[in-house]
Amino acid sequence: AQFAVAGLFKVWVIKDRQLIERFFIEPESDKGVVMAFRKGRSLVHQEGKEADARAALDKPIAKFERHSMAYAYRGYVNYRLKNYDDAHYDFTKSIHLHEGNAEAWLGRARVYIRREAWSDAIADLQQALKYSIPHEPMYWEARRLKGYCHMQQKEYEEALADYKLLARRPFKEDDPNYRYVPEVWARMGDALRALGQLDEALEAYERHVAEARKRDQQPEAGVTETRSRLADEATKVAG
Repeated sequence: AQFAVAGLFKVWVIKDRQLIERFFIEPESDKGVVMAFRKGRSLVHQEGKEADARAALDKPIAKFERHSMAYAYRGYVNYRLKNYDDAHYDFTKSIHLHEGNAEAWLGRARVYIRREAWSDAIADLQQALKYSIPHEPMYWEARRLKGYCHMQQKEYEEALADYKLLARRPFKEDDPNYRYVPEVWARMGDALRALGQLDEALEAYERHVAEARKRDQQPEAGVTETRSRLADEATKVAG
């Protein structure tokens, strides 16, 4: 069959906990519905092509209503177009068709974050983590967003647990999570400060500054101010 319910088959070859090779297998055919799906998928992340992507993805959905990935991709298009209700519908439909679709769980979590529905977002992000693996960038995106949601709910211990895992991950420069490393250290510092662990918070803020400069980013103004204040207080205590 040209379309399974999932619409995508993933294979990872892992040896000694290292990713050796990965394969993403999608339907291939000269049939119009398959070609429309592949066209829509290729346009999803192209700036200014959202309308074309949505039109292309409408075709496989109309022909094959149980295609989970087509709904997920269209959900991301609607999200980028700020059609959040439509995005929520598409992601939910994708999840109902294939519970293991991590992309759909992550996408719907983003909609909940927009709505500031933090608990709902955390629940979906936990599912995204369940159905993805640490060798996928989306796994760490879900982990980072989950930490953010915990911070919004003042669940600092839970946020800190997520940020510590992220901080230990050596992201390569071509990984989309690489640019968020300074943010991770900043939020870790915020969580530690909220928990009264001021020495550790200062270390996290120092690391934020170092990681930001390493990426030619500007350190967060609020972080540098808090870092200076904590450093002064530590000096007074030591003196």
